[in-house]
Amino acid sequence: MSFSPTVVKSTQQGTIALNYGSTTATATITAVDTNKTQLTMLGLSTQHAVANIYQPGEVESRITLTNSTTVTATKNKFQSGVNSTIVTVAYRVVEFY
Repeated sequence: MSFSPTVVKSTQQGTIALNYGSTTATATITAVDTNKTQLTMLGLSTQHAVANIYQPGEVESRITLTNSTTVTATKNKFQSGVNSTIVTVAYRVVEFY
């Protein structure tokens, strides 16, 4: 995706891995003005520890621009407390002038 250089100040993208047993993880980005920045989840991929334990709700994830230098990814913890899935979330941060 491309943006006009007169409108967009910077773009950054990456991935955040939420490992087994973990419900949050972060990525550090170059500082942005949070009032002029858009965060987009580009998609996610999963890896399951045990084939028969997979629970669809366990991979529901969200991302947040926590502050000017941090993107936080969060996934649901399954009701039984079993967290057998690695979720990798892809994101893009676009800062505007």
